[in-house]
Amino acid sequence: MNILFKNIDVVTGDGEVIYNGCVMVSDGVITHVGRDMPEHGGVIQRVVPGRGRLLMPGLYNTHTHLPMTAMRGFADDCPLDKWLNDYIFPVEDKFDERCARICADIAVAEMIRSGTVSFSDQYFFCDQIAAAAACAGLKANISRGIVGGEDFDPATDTRLKEQIELYDKWNGYDGGRIKIDFAVHAEYTSCPAVWQAVADEANSREAGISFHLSETKGEQERCLAKYGSTPTELFEAAGLLGPRSYAAHGVWCTPEDIALLAQTGTTVCHCPASNLKLGSGIAPAAAMLAAGVNVSLGTDGAASNNSLDMFGEMKLAALLAKGSGLDPSLLPAAEVVSMAARRGAVSQGRENCGLIREGCDADLVMINTRIPSLTPNHEPYSTAVYAAVGKDVEMTMVRGNVLYEKGEFKTIDWERTREEFFVYAAPKLFRD
Repeated sequence: MNILFKNIDVVTGDGEVIYNGCVMVSDGVITHVGRDMPEHGGVIQRVVPGRGRLLMPGLYNTHTHLPMTAMRGFADDCPLDKWLNDYIFPVEDKFDERCARICADIAVAEMIRSGTVSFSDQYFFCDQIAAAAACAGLKANISRGIVGGEDFDPATDTRLKEQIELYDKWNGYDGGRIKIDFAVHAEYTSCPAVWQAVADEANSREAGISFHLSETKGEQERCLAKYGSTPTELFEAAGLLGPRSYAAHGVWCTPEDIALLAQTGTTVCHCPASNLKLGSGIAPAAAMLAAGVNVSLGTDGAASNNSLDMFGEMKLAALLAKGSGLDPSLLPAAEVVSMAARRGAVSQGRENCGLIREGCDADLVMINTRIPSLTPNHEPYSTAVYAAVGKDVEMTMVRGNVLYEKGEFKTIDWERTREEFFVYAAPKLFRD
């Protein structure tokens, strides 16, 4: 199908703005970008009028835990240990497959509504998460977080078996729309045998690798006391770092850690809202980028953020860098859009994605800039980062398929999903 966006301001994702431009989508791929009309391309089945609209690359949420949407607002304003042990873990123990799918569907709807086209998820009940993404039309990189102590045996561990079965079932689904990665949950919840097993399984398949890294000061200090090395150093020695690897958080990474991440091509996913809400600190995102690290953005789970809106994450990332660095030039708007789009696509191993350029997948977000909060729109990158919110999204498109437009979900029965949560999931998870 040929779809033409006409007379629309275009944020390409690599610093360029095309005012009053035209973008042609043909069979899921962007085939024309410019001020002029496309000369060829066949019959145009649909023209999308673009006046007063902004077209930008779809956003990549590169660290989240979809089923944790169930716990949005359930355990706020608590220290991390209490948050986990007294609230989160007891609810997670009650999850079943149906609860996981319902909560994943809620999260998918929220992301589509607010302009996310792809996400990276590390959790359990991964089959349900993959099914939610598959049905909704989103892209996704999904991994089963592996934990384990000194008694870990890769030959018998059920979690590692789940991860391998997940890979065999889902990896490459729909032409690579869904990818399956391998995962170590974190240094402090695992051991060297886990790290080596995950590295071996992932590297033998050339699969991605995800892990939580240096999220809290205590985590970093305890690791140094136990091993005499940082989590980054340990993971590098185990073969977990590399261009197919992405680390969540990195709040307490040292300058030496950052150099190692850059040298190995490892991505760091910056989750500013979650890190602030849990009192973990502020990741040195600007310093990481300056050192050559690929830095993407993520929301973390809704339990530690309350929102999966990537527009909020973009604004917060920019403001934190400027405020903590006492330099308003740090993380300019165009760079932040790149973190949320192109750099996110790179972290997921997705070529020809995250930009509005000819030959790229048509993963697009259209924003209405005629509303009061986006008027005037002097500079579109700044509008997207500092003024827009997820509710300003009018259309979300993945590979040329419209998943959401002007209040209507095209692939999700939202009212049924919401009803299922209150009829089945909420009683099971929150009532004794």
